Amino acid sequence: MKFKNINTNTFSLENFKISDVNLNYLKWLKNKKVNKFITKSNFNNLKDLKKFIKENYLKKNSFFLKILNKQKSHIGNIRIYDINLKNSSVYFGILIGDQKSWNKGLTQEIVHQIGKYLYKNFGIVKIFLGVDKKNAGALNAYKKSGFIFINKKKNLMCRNYFLSKLCIGTAQFGSNYGIANKNGIVKISEIKRIKKYALSNGIRTIDTAQAYGEGEKRLNKIGINEFITLSKLPVTIPGKNRKKWVLENIKKSLKILNKKFFHAVFVHNTNYLYDKKGGEIYKGLVTAQKNGLVKNIGVSTYTIEEIKLIIKNFKKFNIIMLPYNIIDRRPLKSKIFEKLNKLNIEVHTRSVFLQGLLLLNKKEMPKKFYKWSKVFNSLEMVSKKFRLSRYEICLRYVLSNPFIDKVLIGTDNFSQLKKLVNISKKGNIKIKNKDIKPSNDINLLNPSKWPTLV
Repeated sequence: MKFKNINTNTFSLENFKISDVNLNYLKWLKNKKVNKFITKSNFNNLKDLKKFIKENYLKKNSFFLKILNKQKSHIGNIRIYDINLKNSSVYFGILIGDQKSWNKGLTQEIVHQIGKYLYKNFGIVKIFLGVDKKNAGALNAYKKSGFIFINKKKNLMCRNYFLSKLCIGTAQFGSNYGIANKNGIVKISEIKRIKKYALSNGIRTIDTAQAYGEGEKRLNKIGINEFITLSKLPVTIPGKNRKKWVLENIKKSLKILNKKFFHAVFVHNTNYLYDKKGGEIYKGLVTAQKNGLVKNIGVSTYTIEEIKLIIKNFKKFNIIMLPYNIIDRRPLKSKIFEKLNKLNIEVHTRSVFLQGLLLLNKKEMPKKFYKWSKVFNSLEMVSKKFRLSRYEICLRYVLSNPFIDKVLIGTDNFSQLKKLVNISKKGNIKIKNKDIKPSNDINLLNPSKWPTLV
């Protein structure tokens, strides 16, 4: 791994060389105000300091950087170590030795740039650091930078890019998607507003696919480097060379989106894995993962039975997408969430609003859904009982499940996203399962069945 220099208007970050050890650096470490909250080491001379740095900081699987101000003067150092690409995490330490550079918001700015760099180049989403609770200045800077305590006894803080469980589905960005969609394909100007608002509210994950019309090209126009990106293989699969087809399509989408890798790529349908050449698709995904094109591979599923077979037959799949909402409680009843958690498989859910069907009143709802009136009526009764909108009940119910890593939401305008984000911040909701009538009817729960309904 190599670190490329970072240059901004206020500072630069460069690889530290042993020749950068000088008397000024030694003075920092001997200054009581500077070393008050750092690990004490006795450095009597430059030789001792150089030896210490060589033995402890200039190691493989780590970066040791020098911080330069606008005048290119050395003002501090950064240590990035214990880099774990599998868990997407690093440990971080910073020393601003130059007291003239204190209290200028420099730490926040550096952390922000480091976070962007580590995610873009290595897929790092978690940054850990140790901080003395008495160090008020550092604590304040880290908290403003998005760090939270995960272990106060060990003074351990973490900044996690997964600040929100929400994942933005982009089907509407390239196609006229959803039964309740009245606005059609989202305009580029509106997508830009959605992007800005999502990032400012801790949403770092988006879901896309080649099947979403011009979606990938339109996402490229607004730029999505700040997002953890999920994708899916095309719906139509070839009869031959499926392994090659998998790799080519992943590379194609990455090129269009201007991304180096995907956080995950899903197979659209589990049936693709079980025909005579289904194994080639699996091999293609495994190869893509080995080659660094994707971090996680998995399947978008429709039934519990599908998930059980995937777990049994495809051991390298480490992410599952499944439908789950307030009326579709099959995953809850089957305890599949607990099973996936034990296997350390990342869980994403979709259909939180069942393509918007759960939000429609009777006048708006197509008549073919009237046969499930009891289900929809129970949802309306609970809405009145709790004095909450159906939007809020549906979203908070799913978000309350501790085994879910990401909840996929579709949005066709900025106002809608703002509404969903505000709801998501209200916390968990306790609704007894008996209050709302669930359904096990696949004709209702699987939107692909809807065109056949009369």
